[in-house]
Amino acid sequence: MIFRTDLAKEAREIDENIKGVTGKDFTFEGVSGTEIVISDSVAAEKLGKKKGRYVSFETEAVLNRNVEEYLSVSKAIGQEIKKMLSDIPKNKTVLVVGLGNEKMTADSIGPKTVKGVFVTRHIFEFLPREADERMKNVSAISPGVLGVTGLESADIVSGICKNADIGAIIVVDALAARRSERMFSTFQLTDTGIEPGAGVGNKRKGINKETLGIPVLAIGVPTVVYASSLIYDAAVEILSLATGKDERLVENAAKKIATKEDMVVTPKEIDVTVSDSAKIISDGINLALHQLSLDEISAYMF
Repeated sequence: MIFRTDLAKEAREIDENIKGVTGKDFTFEGVSGTEIVISDSVAAEKLGKKKGRYVSFETEAVLNRNVEEYLSVSKAIGQEIKKMLSDIPKNKTVLVVGLGNEKMTADSIGPKTVKGVFVTRHIFEFLPREADERMKNVSAISPGVLGVTGLESADIVSGICKNADIGAIIVVDALAARRSERMFSTFQLTDTGIEPGAGVGNKRKGINKETLGIPVLAIGVPTVVYASSLIYDAAVEILSLATGKDERLVENAAKKIATKEDMVVTPKEIDVTVSDSAKIISDGINLALHQLSLDEISAYMF
């Protein structure tokens, strides 16, 4: 295909009859969700995704700035984090990794999420009397990007794992969507880990269970869509009106029109949507890892 997407739900829409892929819709506290499980290597290759479990939540809350719904989305995300990390021993540290470049708004979801995560490892280690039994041992880091640090994020994370008692990793990163309406309206979680930079076609070393030996949960929200995808969709709509419903003819013509020298597109209100999305994800992580209310967590952090 001429377009890329980080969303398993969009990849599956290309061909919903591929064997080795199952999907089901569900609802959690009013938030619509979809679970897709890729269990076959051939299917994984066709979809361009790793074998594993992908859960996405669809919501217009961020786009509409419906802050009353933010907590419901955070709770849904938190519930899935609990499921995916249910086997982690209580005494093990969970490391939250915020990937991306904070100075580039569309790539700053990870670093901004980390700022909202309630970290406690230092409390358990240096102030054990202050530790609440409802707290989970949590660390967090934003390793920056290769072009700034000269270091692969995967190497930084690997070094931390070798020197700290890390039981699981939660990686947060910006994603790329196939369709513009999915930007900031789809939150995806997967137990397959992540390849930093994959959303913009710049793949780096993977951060996953295969490379690190411990469970890695990846969370992301699409912040960009490729210009070629928008051009393709517009061309299909225009050509279908001009040439009738010959789908093959329309598709071939649209592919020729869509540029190969690609650019990514973001919404004009991206500063607000990125900050709000990061807040939703960090709240979800906090609710999943600690048996504390968000008000209690806020009291500890400020």
